[in-house]
Amino acid sequence: MAFVARHRLLRVIALATTVVNLFSVLLISVPSEFLTRELGFSAGAVGETSSATTAGGLAGALSPVRWRAVGQARAIWLSTAVTRPFALLWPLAGAGPAAVLFAIGSAVVAAGGVVCNVAQVSRQVICPDRLLGRLI
Repeated sequence: MAFVARHRLLRVIALATTVVNLFSVLLISVPSEFLTRELGFSAGAVGETSSATTAGGLAGALSPVRWRAVGQARAIWLSTAVTRPFALLWPLAGAGPAAVLFAIGSAVVAAGGVVCNVAQVSRQVICPDRLLGRLI
């Protein structure tokens, strides 16, 4: 912990990870309740609509090569800043065709989350070998 606290970039990454994880938990916990209670979706419809999250995650996993151009530190905050606002599409969703808004928001948020996670785990490059097993 002392190494991370003294290292400027790792300290910022740790703080960013803490904030992103806090808000990610909030973003993950709400959608199924919203879709079932407010929109009246069946379990199957929730699954179908939420599958966009998986597609977005896959797109995010395939895109980090393009993110390298902006740099690791910028990729962490930029991927989050650009994609998390798409969660604002969730409350605009409705039954029928309006469910697409939820799917789009979920896909974009998931893509940004994966890009952010890949960039954060890449911090191991700047960690000394003797601490690699301790830096998660």
